[in-house]
Amino acid sequence: VGVVIGFDMDHSLKCSRLENRINDHNHDEEDDDEHHNYKHNLLHTCKDELLYSFIITIIAQIIFTLEAVVKIIAEGSYPSRYFTDKEDGSWNCLDFFIVI
Repeated sequence: VGVVIGFDMDHSLKCSRLENRINDHNHDEEDDDEHHNYKHNLLHTCKDELLYSFIITIIAQIIFTLEAVVKIIAEGSYPSRYFTDKEDGSWNCLDFFIVI
């Protein structure tokens, strides 16, 4: 999930830089329509990719949260075993704190 969030932030910065570069670009009056269409299509694509990666991030977050909840519930009357189990406890702790 952290990798996807990092991608979102990096992609968002790239979209902002791209928008700034397009807005700062000098163009002739004859190229206004062409420039506008190019700018619109490029930014639309960039923002769509950002939206898709955000949706994937949310879905992954929900899946990993549900996994942690199910594992804690599966421990029955000893939910602390999720964190203290000798075999999986340290991995569960890592997973839990990454999700949270």
